[in-house]
Amino acid sequence: MAPLPVPDLGYKATIGQSISRAARIYGDKDFIVLPDRRISYAEADAVSRAVAKKMLAAGIGKGTRVGLLYTYSIEWVVAWLAASRIGALVMPLSTIYAPGELRTVLGLGDVSTLLLGPAMLGKDMAAYLEEAVPALRSAGTASSR
Repeated sequence: MAPLPVPDLGYKATIGQSISRAARIYGDKDFIVLPDRRISYAEADAVSRAVAKKMLAAGIGKGTRVGLLYTYSIEWVVAWLAASRIGALVMPLSTIYAPGELRTVLGLGDVSTLLLGPAMLGKDMAAYLEEAVPALRSAGTASSR
């Protein structure tokens, strides 16, 4: 069977190029709409670009395994766009994992970076992570090192 022809899109078909192109075309039109929040194509492009720059500055780059532990939200999409822009391998993680399950999945997936918010579904994520990865209890914070 012969391979299907690849159409000429007129732009490089990467995540970064695609969201930037959509931002140019659709600008302030809604990209994501939730009951209490929304974000436009232009905002998603700008915010994900800024997050991608921070990720690169932190040493995250092409091939880095990045876990996303968010409910389905604007933050999840922005984090996915940012990580995808820089060539990181994105691993969405279930929000209903028990701490032991999260520990197992982080190890099996060889996740080196985990992105998440301070709270999720009523859980204090710092305490949840310390239960999932007990070594974090003695690691301290960046400001205490």
